[in-house]
Amino acid sequence: MAGKNVLEDDRKGKVLQGTCGWSDSSIVKCGRFYPASVKTSEDRLLHYSRFFPCVECDSSNYAIPSPAAVEKWVKCVPAGFKFHFKAFGFFTRKSISPSALPHVVRDELPESITRQQCSILWEELTQTQKQKLWDRFNSALLPAHQRNKLGVVVFQFHLGYQPTEDNKRHIEECRKYLDVRYLMAVEFRSRVWFSAENLSSTLDWLTKHNLGLVVADDLQNELYFDKNSVGDHQGKKDSVSRVVPIVMELGSCDFAYVRVHRRTGKHRVLEEEEIKSWGERLRSPELQGKIRGPIYFMWGTDHEDQPIINSKNLTKDLGPSLAYNWKEKISNSGMLKFCSKAAQGSQTEKTALKKEGSDSEKVSAPAKEKESLFPKPDDLEQGDNDPPLGQRSSSSTVNKTAFSGSARKRTLSSGFISPRKKQASASTKAKISTPNNQRIISDFFKK
Repeated sequence: MAGKNVLEDDRKGKVLQGTCGWSDSSIVKCGRFYPASVKTSEDRLLHYSRFFPCVECDSSNYAIPSPAAVEKWVKCVPAGFKFHFKAFGFFTRKSISPSALPHVVRDELPESITRQQCSILWEELTQTQKQKLWDRFNSALLPAHQRNKLGVVVFQFHLGYQPTEDNKRHIEECRKYLDVRYLMAVEFRSRVWFSAENLSSTLDWLTKHNLGLVVADDLQNELYFDKNSVGDHQGKKDSVSRVVPIVMELGSCDFAYVRVHRRTGKHRVLEEEEIKSWGERLRSPELQGKIRGPIYFMWGTDHEDQPIINSKNLTKDLGPSLAYNWKEKISNSGMLKFCSKAAQGSQTEKTALKKEGSDSEKVSAPAKEKESLFPKPDDLEQGDNDPPLGQRSSSSTVNKTAFSGSARKRTLSSGFISPRKKQASASTKAKISTPNNQRIISDFFKK
């Protein structure tokens, strides 16, 4: 317990950023965060955890993961890393396709329901079946909790979910059945919960039941979805004017949880004005004076490396006094020291291979990729003119000076970074095989 208290004190009021998922197809394909040699979900998670202290697992919203899968994930990341999980969708939507249910419940359903392939309502389950679902979900998250790597369980309620007494009772039931050791936060897409007549009672009710409130940043045309108005969000005034009013309230003060949503279009990098507005909110004396734990800030701006760009721009605005120094923490855990030794080993291997004559040309590109995957600890904290984190190319010169020129073209006069258009060459990706030391590092965390 003492160690946990020290950790909470260390993170109190600090902003810990992460992304909503770590394997979005566009960020993998663009080649500007994940090196082409990083092939598996576990290796991507390992690479991701070198730059971010937390991640949100969205797949748990669609199907309950197995404890074995979660165990595998937690072994890929260093101590102090946190996994946030979206609650299973049946707990929040109250209706779901039977195919999404685990066999332990699906096999007990009447054949009339499974044959029709229609949605099943929460009320149609027996109390025993509901308990089995909750037991399954709680067991799935247990490996993360046991290793002190479980963050917050997020329950997202749809736009039509209004603040009725029946809906409140259902959320209270969710809190009752979710393991008491797990932190719980609710996200209401309906802003009726925060209307002038409901806000005070909503906050009192959240505090009474020890529920955190997700602070959501949404665009109006995405929250109130209109298929005819889907487009690329370009232009400072246009983007800012469409942001739904942000309710900066907490509910339970043990933590804060922010989710920024940009769901459509290719331009999902927040404007400088939006970033600065978030910096002001996070620095506010009112927030800092009442919060007892960390501020989790999650980017749901999935398109190529734009979540990474948003994160770096916010870090720059927050400064070292408020942005959590994850690099320093994992340096102390021994992870970066191990990576540095692996990089030195790959350099020695590269030198030896060059002496073999004709075979040297075949291995030079993979060897160079190995070096870029494992920079020295001092190189992990990027400067203002550096490219997005994780950008490495087998055809690039691996040094900071070479990168600074291209990165400067993407940097605005204020120092904020804009999206990059060019993608990594598919032919180059195909030539690069998974480095041996990448597998070594995966094995290192499995010990």
